[in-house]
Amino acid sequence: MIINIKSLFDYQFIMFIVIGIVNTIITLLVIWLLMFFGFGDIFSNATGYICGVVTSYLLNRKITFHYKKSSFNIFVRFLFVIIISYLLNLSIVVFCIKVIKINRFIAQICGMPFYTLFSFCGCKYYVFPKRKVLK
Repeated sequence: MIINIKSLFDYQFIMFIVIGIVNTIITLLVIWLLMFFGFGDIFSNATGYICGVVTSYLLNRKITFHYKKSSFNIFVRFLFVIIISYLLNLSIVVFCIKVIKINRFIAQICGMPFYTLFSFCGCKYYVFPKRKVLK
C-alpha cells in the first residue's frame, strides 16, 4: 500500500487533529473532576482515558472518516491501533531520554508526531477504510 503524502494532510487529517484536541480536553476534564471530588489518581486517570478513547472512536468514526458501520470488531481494531501508537510513542520517548539524552519534558513532545501519524494512518487504512465499489 502506497500512501500519498499530499492526501494524508487533507480534511480528514485536520479533523483528526481537531478531534484529538477535543478528546484531550475531555480526558483532562474527567480526570480533574474526579480528582476534585476525591477519587484517587489512578482511578481518575484510567476513567479519563477510557472516556477519551470512547470519545475519540465515536467522533473520528462519524466526523473524520464518515464511517457509518459500527461494531465491536471495529472498536477492537481502533483499540489495537491506539495501543500500537502509544507503544511507538513510548519507545521514541524512552529512546530520546536514554540514548540521545534529551530533556524528559522535551522527549514527551518528540513522541507525539509519531503517535499522531501512526494512529491517523491506522484509523484511515485499517479501522475505517474506504470501501471500494465494484463496477
